[in-house]
Amino acid sequence: MSDIGKQFGDFASLRESFDLLSEIYRLNGKISFPRKGMELSAIPRTRWAEVSRGVRANEEMIRSLVHGSGQRASVQGRREVVLAVISIPGESAAFEVSAFLVVGRGAISDTITIRSDNPDWRARLSGFTDWGTVEGVVAAAEGNNQRAMIGLVLQLAGIGKGKIEIIEAELPDEIDEAAQSVRGADWMKAGLLRFRSAAGEALWYLMRIRSVHARMIRTRKQGYYTSMALAAMYASGMAVQEMVDATGMPKGLIDKLVPIQGNENAAAVGGLGDLGGVFLRLDSSCDARAAFCANRVWKGAAIYAHILDRRIRVGAQARARISEGDDLVSIAGSLRISRRDLIRVLSVRQSEAIAERERFVGAIIDPDLVKKVSTLSS
Repeated sequence: MSDIGKQFGDFASLRESFDLLSEIYRLNGKISFPRKGMELSAIPRTRWAEVSRGVRANEEMIRSLVHGSGQRASVQGRREVVLAVISIPGESAAFEVSAFLVVGRGAISDTITIRSDNPDWRARLSGFTDWGTVEGVVAAAEGNNQRAMIGLVLQLAGIGKGKIEIIEAELPDEIDEAAQSVRGADWMKAGLLRFRSAAGEALWYLMRIRSVHARMIRTRKQGYYTSMALAAMYASGMAVQEMVDATGMPKGLIDKLVPIQGNENAAAVGGLGDLGGVFLRLDSSCDARAAFCANRVWKGAAIYAHILDRRIRVGAQARARISEGDDLVSIAGSLRISRRDLIRVLSVRQSEAIAERERFVGAIIDPDLVKKVSTLSS
């Protein structure tokens, strides 16, 4: 097989293995690789045949995803938890939390996936591991909306008390540039489906933190994540006393941590309409501080949704022009997009681009859900 053929074959196996492993962990299944063979357990009987067949067909790739390349020397023995939180697609009543315990950013030691509509979700997350021995939380987060939800989960579950180190990885937006900063960055071009489950997001961010050079890693204090969580709660319409009841934090500290709009960023409020739903209401909120908090938490997500919308629109227009015989140079010029970006847009099927946009927006935890979960936790 040619190198190109082998690459596409590997990508196909990687996509299938990623989806299978994400599903195993979403179901709270267990998979391990003793010296010989593979052990799979805790899979629902209705899914057993399908999952086990897929694992056997991709055993080596799944083994690689579980174990990584071993512990990294710079963090050897360090206990970390990869934490991801997303809204359950198609539902608005709960969010999903996945936590992966890893040592030295090597093999996955343990996992848990829970829903916020489970009455004991906080106790289960708190009892997942001895959090006193956890030296860092790898956040499945790039925007403040994700940071807010991770901060909310940690605060409601009583984990860390503001002392846990939060770890993030910074990568260039363009995959070609990321290849200069990531070992084996080709996996990022495999088209892994995002925003389908918290387990899938946790696995994706674990793969990334395993790959990046140390200079691409930064740490934040848990207090920043807590501040974003409080901003989301305030934007949802919760009163400060309700936030005190939900978090157990002093009223004065909450008032200090909830962001306040300054004159220098007064023009930055609004623009959440691309997310639709309840965010349309927030844009016209009469409470200036609540509107500013909503902007701090969800504006980045709204911008990304707008970018996805533009890619979909450009892709449709470009395909129509190509069918009429126009060349890429003239199409790129009239659509005001570089040829490089146009080719990248056209490399994704239109249906897949639309589906990604729907998954992304569906995975965002909106203010109504923040308020519901926080109120039930008090």
